[in-house]
Amino acid sequence: MKLPSVKKQDQEEFQEKEFLAFLLKKGLYEFTPIDVSRMIGVTNKTVINRCRSYRLSDFSRANEKKILREIS
Repeated sequence: MKLPSVKKQDQEEFQEKEFLAFLLKKGLYEFTPIDVSRMIGVTNKTVINRCRSYRLSDFSRANEKKILREIS
């Protein structure tokens, strides 16, 4: 049985959601790429590519529970 291919955009969106969920669950509102990369077992370049800044937005922090419910 062949699995349907996942579009690159869908894959990236899923990774971004997983990454956001990880940061929220760990309470990592501000972080360095090297610290997070060690926690999740990827290179710090991967972390840099997955986030736009090294601080979660005020919106993400204020709506943490709602975001986690929606993306989980």
